[in-house]
Order: sequence, then C-alpha cells, then structure tokens
Amino acid sequence: QDLNRVPGFMAFFCSASEDAVQAHSERVWALQLLLHGCIDEHCFTLVAACHAPELIMSHAESLMRHGSARGSSHGSSHGGSFVNLERELMGVWNALRGMLNGGQKRAVHHLVSKLGLLTWLSCEVAMRSDILASPRIFISLLDLVHEAAMGACNFPDSYTSSTNYLCEIRNLIAGLVSVASRKLGMMDEAEAEAGETIETSEVLKRFMRTIRTLGDVVSATVSAEANVDGEARTVQATFVPPGHHGQSLEIRDVAWLLKQTASGADLAS
Repeated sequence: QDLNRVPGFMAFFCSASEDAVQAHSERVWALQLLLHGCIDEHCFTLVAACHAPELIMSHAESLMRHGSARGSSHGSSHGGSFVNLERELMGVWNALRGMLNGGQKRAVHHLVSKLGLLTWLSCEVAMRSDILASPRIFISLLDLVHEAAMGACNFPDSYTSSTNYLCEIRNLIAGLVSVASRKLGMMDEAEAEAGETIETSEVLKRFMRTIRTLGDVVSATVSAEANVDGEARTVQATFVPPGHHGQSLEIRDVAWLLKQTASGADLAS
C-alpha cells in the first residue's frame, strides 16, 4: 500500500528520533527523495496524495520564523544550528523546484494555482527577509521563483491578466528587489566569514533573470539596474504594467506602498 504513496517520506520527514542531528538528517534525506524522485506527472500525483507540498511549505515557514526570531543573520550567527537551518530551507526550495520541473503541468497547476506558491513566497520574502542574508539561500529561492514563473507563463490570459494576480507578481518583484538591494552590500562579508565563494555577479544574474520572468507572467516589462561600484551597492528597478507604456512604477514606490499595507513588513530600502 505504501508503494501507492511516497515510500518512507512521512516516516523520515516527520522523524520521531529524539536525536536532533538524526532527525535533521532524516528530513534532509526525505527532501532529497522529493527532489530526485519526482520525475513525471504520475510521481507528482503520489507526492500530492500525501500532501507533501503543503507539509514542506509549512516546514519552510517554521524554519524562517525560527531564524528570524533568533536573529540568525548569515554574518553574525553561522553556528551549527544555522547551517542545519540553511540546509533544510534550501532542501525545501530545491524539492519544490524539482516537483515543478518533473511534475510538469500537473505540478505547476497544483503548486502555483491551487496552493498559491508565488503568493506564499511573496509573503515570506516580505516578512522573513532577514533570513535571506545567506547568498546560498537567496540563490536557491531565486531558482525556485524562476521555475514557478516559467510554469505560470503558460497560464491562460484570463487568469494572469486579473488585477489581483498583477498585484501579487508586482509585490513579489518588489520584495526580491528590496532584499537584493539590502543584502547586496553584505554578501562579500558574509561569504568571507562562512568560508564560501559566491560571486556577486552570479547572484545578480539569477536575480535579473528571475524578475524578468516574473514580468513575463503578467505581460509586464521589468527592468533592473545594479550598482556594485565601491561601497554603495544598490538595486533599482521599474515595473511597467501591460497597457501602461511610459508609466513605469519605481520599485521604491512599490516598497513604500507595501510598507503601509502589509502588517509588520518593512521593505523600504
């Protein structure tokens, strides 16, 4: 009977081990199972049947909330606990990306349309942006958003042209721009302390690709420019909704609007 589901996933992801290290290892193994095991729509049907997407999204939310509450910035707290948090959070992003890629249309419809993956990510970026101080987490998140946006580009116009969806995409772009601008200047220092080598250009490359693809979802034009000269590192972007040629909206204005309307969210650069 277990072969009609995802063998071992629930037992490992919801580990009953009292050893924290063992429980962490089992959760990571379960996430890798989803990443490498979801290779077609039939596989995704089995994954969805045990509510794995909802479960790991809830887990990611808990991880980000824990990281924010403990003030776990990449530059000031890079102990073993943060390394484990980073590994699991990246595991969730990668597992969701693997489902979107392998599960094809069925996975895209279930995750993006039914579960509101892009909307959920927008909220998490707005409320838990401090945990994205890790360049590795940020890159993994950008890859997930890009994969979801690529799938959403195939949604019917009647869905993507709605005002609500346009606002959701704009808000997600605003959040990513704000995080990129705020964290860009910290990345070299964070990498040095962590002993990592992640080129700033690679982060910017993924970032630019992602926000342009998000614009394509709603037929909007998104342009961005990064200034990485000297100590002043900033990211500026504009968002031109469809049918509003020449009426670009500065991302800074979007961030200000979000700050006024989103409880507890501070996206101001």
